[in-house]
Amino acid sequence: MNRILFSGAISLIRSELGITDLKEKVDYNKESANLFKISRSQENLFNEDLQYLLFGQIDEKIIPYSWIQASWNYIDKFRCSFGFNLAEVLLYPMITIVGTPDIPVPVTKEQENTIKKSLESLPEFTIERLWIKSPEELAVLLDNRVIQNERFEGGDVGPHAPV
Repeated sequence: MNRILFSGAISLIRSELGITDLKEKVDYNKESANLFKISRSQENLFNEDLQYLLFGQIDEKIIPYSWIQASWNYIDKFRCSFGFNLAEVLLYPMITIVGTPDIPVPVTKEQENTIKKSLESLPEFTIERLWIKSPEELAVLLDNRVIQNERFEGGDVGPHAPV
């Protein structure tokens, strides 16, 4: 049922943005205000346990598969959604940005700020950034969370987090 509702929300977002071709490129940063309004209209989709792990992507590629593999125990344990789409994160009250802004395929600071700006009036939404630079660091951080049964911390987390 939730997958059908989620799929319907994504279809609504694409429709509201005028996206008819699934291959059409969209600058989601420019559309964040519209996406925010649309996602908030889908309140029946929200559940406080929903979490999205946002991995980086650039025009040429998405983050290497090794990063997803490094996250798999965590994804499996806590049943998180994951992906590369800035529009999808607006449907999740817990957002985890994976990696520092300077890794080869990052979620940029500009993208992070766009997400934060879209959600600034919603205290029930929480964002964290995992400040790690490799799949190995990611595996250590997330496997420790699995062992400790600690799903989400919020804020800047990890060995390279700003002080």
